[in-house]
Amino acid sequence: MITVSHLSKTYKTGSVEFPVLKNISFTVEKGDFVAITGKSGSGKSTLLYQLSLLDTPTSGTVTLNGTDAWKLTDAQRVSYRLTELGYVFQDYALVPELTTEENVSLLPMALGNPDEVCHEVSVEILDVVGLKERLSHLPRELSGGEQQRVAIARALVIKPRILQLAEPLSALDAITHKKMRNELARIPMLTGVSVIHITHHAEDLISLGHRTAVMDNGAIVQIGSPDEIFQNPKTPFVAAFTGMENLFSGIAMDSHEGKVIRIGQVKIHVITPYTGPVQCGIRPDAVSYTHLTLPTIYSV
Repeated sequence: MITVSHLSKTYKTGSVEFPVLKNISFTVEKGDFVAITGKSGSGKSTLLYQLSLLDTPTSGTVTLNGTDAWKLTDAQRVSYRLTELGYVFQDYALVPELTTEENVSLLPMALGNPDEVCHEVSVEILDVVGLKERLSHLPRELSGGEQQRVAIARALVIKPRILQLAEPLSALDAITHKKMRNELARIPMLTGVSVIHITHHAEDLISLGHRTAVMDNGAIVQIGSPDEIFQNPKTPFVAAFTGMENLFSGIAMDSHEGKVIRIGQVKIHVITPYTGPVQCGIRPDAVSYTHLTLPTIYSV
């Protein structure tokens, strides 16, 4: 459905160039759920602007169902954004004076649909997100999780092919965050829509997404299934950022016992081609304890 090929974006200030995206390539198929993560400044938002056709790449292409997006006219790109693309903002962006149904009906009404059609499609999608009983409530009468579900319903009401989520869970408390994460995971199954989810939460990467792309300094440094990212991080950055491994500096050396890595006073027997300074990634679940400090006890 979406094919991104060798996409790069460079901004210029005078004679100074700032490369923000570097040779990015991936695909999003129908019903796919792709999670994109990275630290602040890694290029996640800029990539989302390209996929939303809100910005022009310096080089590379974004292909939509076989058509190069930048060969479309301005009017065709606007039509695509209005009818094929749903977008959920981090801060909900609901109109405070409008009810739940009215917020969800905004785009169908703007597209010229009759009132009865707007009502029908809005109630249908609000039922999908579990808010059918909250049609007449104003945003201030809803919880944070409910407001976010209204925002998701508003994006889905046009039945888009692609739903883009710009860190929609980051403003929620931990319990609501987990509940909404489960709700988001159901969207492709319930609607058939493809989802591109920007997040910086490691748990989201494991719980959400058929595939996960990890960005660093404007490039995708690893893309694969959550299990692949978890089991086999390709770089120290991926291992540390996703929290899959603890990184330690060590020295790889040959000994009469074979190859060892010394980390402080600890020696670990390994099979490795490296000699000299190395970084060691050790997974928490790979450590066994010979001594356990007594836990702190709390009254409940």
